[in-house]
Amino acid sequence: MKKFLLLLIVPLCFFGLIKKASAASSNYEIRFYETECNVPIGGNVYNYLPTAYVYNTLTDSIVTDEGMQYTYNYQGIKFENINTSRPGHSIGYIYAAHPNYSAPRILQKIDVYVYDDVAPELDVLGNINKRYNEEVSVLDYISYSDNSTRVCMVELVGEYNPNIIGIYGLTVRVSDDSGNFTDGYITIRVYDDIKPVIECDDIISVEINSVFNKDDYIKVYDEYDGLLEYNLDDIDTSKFGESDYTIVATDSSGNRISKTFKIKIKDDVKPILNLKEEVLYVTDEYNLLDNIIELSDNYEDLKLEDVKIEKKRIGTQKFLVTYSVSDSSDNEVVKEVILNIDYVNKPVIEAINLDDLKDVFDPLYYVNCYDVEDGDLNSKVMVVDMNYDEKYCIYEVYDSDNNLTRKRIDFISSEDMDKYERTNKIAIPNTLDLEQNPISDNENVIKNSTEYKNNNYNYIYYIVLGIFVLGIILFIIIKHFRKKMV
Repeated sequence: MKKFLLLLIVPLCFFGLIKKASAASSNYEIRFYETECNVPIGGNVYNYLPTAYVYNTLTDSIVTDEGMQYTYNYQGIKFENINTSRPGHSIGYIYAAHPNYSAPRILQKIDVYVYDDVAPELDVLGNINKRYNEEVSVLDYISYSDNSTRVCMVELVGEYNPNIIGIYGLTVRVSDDSGNFTDGYITIRVYDDIKPVIECDDIISVEINSVFNKDDYIKVYDEYDGLLEYNLDDIDTSKFGESDYTIVATDSSGNRISKTFKIKIKDDVKPILNLKEEVLYVTDEYNLLDNIIELSDNYEDLKLEDVKIEKKRIGTQKFLVTYSVSDSSDNEVVKEVILNIDYVNKPVIEAINLDDLKDVFDPLYYVNCYDVEDGDLNSKVMVVDMNYDEKYCIYEVYDSDNNLTRKRIDFISSEDMDKYERTNKIAIPNTLDLEQNPISDNENVIKNSTEYKNNNYNYIYYIVLGIFVLGIILFIIIKHFRKKMV
């Protein structure tokens, strides 16, 4: 038995020595299967590093890739320092050797590529409604996330024109830095929310028997569509009158507008109005319509009641009278006449309550004023002047025809008049009957009044006195300085 075992072991040892001698041969070298590795984001680089093998150059074959020994630290470059949270490229080095073969140890440069093969997640928040010509920001209508890329590229895939109204179905594509993309679908509605505009007058005047071209009077247009078509009934221009019409316009976006207006058929010929006299000398009872001798129109039957008459005072008893009449086409004719009225009713100012003077003097308490046409004029009476020394008041009043009455009233009982505090008022000369001698110019009256002259004399007196005092002061000052100089 021992001899048998010995015979078995000896050949095995022999073959082992032969194999070991073969491994020590210089025909072996160490090679790597790959010189780069691809690591998914977040992965461990060491799990994806390439492996080495023993290669027999004599037989041109791989001997083994088992039992290899690796060293991963070369001059401080460590694979664990590679950032695998984002795609990118890094470099590392690996030492590889095999203990059973005489092949020299190899230092291999490894390119490490961190890659991302996960597409972004996309959520379309809603469809888009935009007025035409407005920019569209798709980012306002989507949300996305990616495992590596913080800001992805977003693009619209498909035909879309923000300047043309319509509905566009588009693809939203979100791509990360590694080229991974996710598609979503969105609808963009381009619309117009502004109503069309109708331009025309509220009343369109058309000459009788003329040809009515609606485009000469009416314009309908839209901001987007431009000029719009509209329907309008045929217009009969052979008869005078006004008629209501309504037009409706709708643009391509469905915005609708309507307008109602009038069409007036008219002529441009003025009526005829002729008068008897251009200057009248009559009483105020004269009917001014009697001055009309002709009133006519080419199409209408005008009456005297259609004539408007206006009077404007241009003198004491003189007026400018304006006759005017218009036809239904607003053609107007105007004529003017000078009217001289021989008699004009003036307002009346009368004294009352003269025996009942009050403690607090109110000059309006002692007067009553009225007019034949206007009635009570007490609210319009004015005190022109009030003389404190002679105890009288002068009153003035106008009626609606601008007729003027001035009157002086003397207060015989002057005991209570002394209590009235005198104020600066217009002084008017002592005239017994101002109605017979009316005052036409207040300025001349003031300058010719006794009080006005007295006031002027007072001013001269004070001026002379002031000059005299100033001269005395100057004389004393000069004399004083002369003494000092001596």
